Amino acid sequence: PPRGAPGRSPRPTPRYRFTRAGCGCVSWDLRGWEWGKSVGWDMIFPEAVESSVEPLYERPILEGGAEVGTVFGYSFKLTVREQFDFHRYPFDTKDVWLRMWPKDFDSNVVLVPDLDAYPEIDPALRPGLDVGLVLAGWEPLRTYFQYREGNYSMDFGNRDYVGTEGFPELNFTVDVQRNFINTLVSDLIPLAVVTFLLYGVLRTLGTNHARIALTGFSFTSVLGACSGLVFVILLGHIQLRNALAGQEITYLEWYYFIIYIALVLTTVNAWMLIAEDPPPWIVWGDNLLARMAFWPLITTAIFLASAVYFFPRTEPSQADDASARIRSHDVRDRNAG
Repeated sequence: PPRGAPGRSPRPTPRYRFTRAGCGCVSWDLRGWEWGKSVGWDMIFPEAVESSVEPLYERPILEGGAEVGTVFGYSFKLTVREQFDFHRYPFDTKDVWLRMWPKDFDSNVVLVPDLDAYPEIDPALRPGLDVGLVLAGWEPLRTYFQYREGNYSMDFGNRDYVGTEGFPELNFTVDVQRNFINTLVSDLIPLAVVTFLLYGVLRTLGTNHARIALTGFSFTSVLGACSGLVFVILLGHIQLRNALAGQEITYLEWYYFIIYIALVLTTVNAWMLIAEDPPPWIVWGDNLLARMAFWPLITTAIFLASAVYFFPRTEPSQADDASARIRSHDVRDRNAG
């Protein structure tokens, strides 16, 4: 990354190694080590709602047998609150970024990562993360430093402050991917069971007297069965909304909506079968058309929902392009060194 800009002073940034992380819906709990050449903790994490820092050690820096400085080590714990996008849940990925300011952030200081502290800075090798990182429910994919532009509508009382628009702020970013197994067990398997039970209810519907005598079909029995299935998936849907604490409709929720619609259509189908003059297409083949259309309609609806959520024709944002350029620039600088 650039070592400075006109009117801005570069400052080496402390190095980080994260040893533990946990995810909430809108917050992350981070624990790790920081070490650098600055005396005392002189960093600010703007998104941290809770933080604690403890000094660990103070060691001389030796080069050629001569002492050229001192390194200071610290242990820190942070709770970082961020806004997450869950619309592709459970196949979503997250960019967990730790924004860093110097304490004298109004003095036009630009933080610069000390890449020499890392043997490898290839993002896929996840530099800065401990090998035994605890990250329940998530899998880390890559880590990297990047700059994000900060824009503020004030000068913090410093009339010479130049960071009101487009000021580079250093971020340490961790890309993580959700563990699909948890969602499979807690959401998808119950939905699949409910769908097969609903198809079993549909198989009992018909106008053939022998079938009715065998299955005991009646509109009230179908209504009771569908009501019970609605209650089952409604509880799961409410738990999902509470767990994500989001306002947008997620991809997985369309599975619930599809089952809701299938339950309503099954009830309507049963009601039409007991009508005095049911339509010919309902009684054709003893309700064969409804049984044949059940699975094609379910799978088609799932396919359409997947197409809407996973195949949008969107161009990458300028921020994503800038981040990519910064990461590639970091790697080129490191390889050149």
